[in-house]
Amino acid sequence: MMRPALLLLATAALALAAGCGSSPPMRHYVLSAEAAPSPEPGATRVSVGPVTIPDLVDRPDLVVRAGPNRVEIAGQDRWGEPLRDAVPRVLAANLQRRLGTRFAVTEGRQAASIRIAVDIRQFDATPGAEVILHADWSVGGDKRSGQSRLREPLAEAGYTGVAAAFSRALDRLAADIAEAIR
Repeated sequence: MMRPALLLLATAALALAAGCGSSPPMRHYVLSAEAAPSPEPGATRVSVGPVTIPDLVDRPDLVVRAGPNRVEIAGQDRWGEPLRDAVPRVLAANLQRRLGTRFAVTEGRQAASIRIAVDIRQFDATPGAEVILHADWSVGGDKRSGQSRLREPLAEAGYTGVAAAFSRALDRLAADIAEAIR
C-alpha cells in the first residue's frame, strides 16, 4: 500500500520538475548602423569615447518604461552585447558614414585629432510608442558641445521595434555631432 503512494508521489515530483525545467527562449537584440565608407589615407582621425550610459539601462536585459515612476525589466529579452560597447560602436559607424572618407572614425580612447565624449542621460523605451535618447556631447573637449534631445517612434511592434528605434536615434545623434565637426 505504501509503495504505490511513493511511486505516485515520485512521478508527480518528476512531472513538476520537468514542467519547471523548461523556460521561454531568450531573445537577443542588437543596435545597428548602415555601412560606412572606408576612410581615405591621411584622413583626420576622430575618436568616439568615452561614452557613458545610465546605470538603469546598462544591463543585459532590456529595460522599458511602464509609467512615470516604474520600469519593467524584460527578463527573456536581452541586448546581444553590452550597451557600453554597442553605443560607441554604432555611433562611430554612423559618424563615419555622415562625415565621409576625409575622416577616420574609431571608437575608444585611441590617438585622434578630434575626440568626442558623449554622456547619455536618458535611454528610455516605451513599448508600443517611442524611444527617448537625451545626450550631452562635446567635440574636442568643451570647444564645441551640445545636447541632443531625440524621440524616435517605434516603426514596428515589440522589442525588435525598440532596438531599431534606438538605432535610428543614435544615427540622429551622430548627425548632430557631425554638424558640429564640420
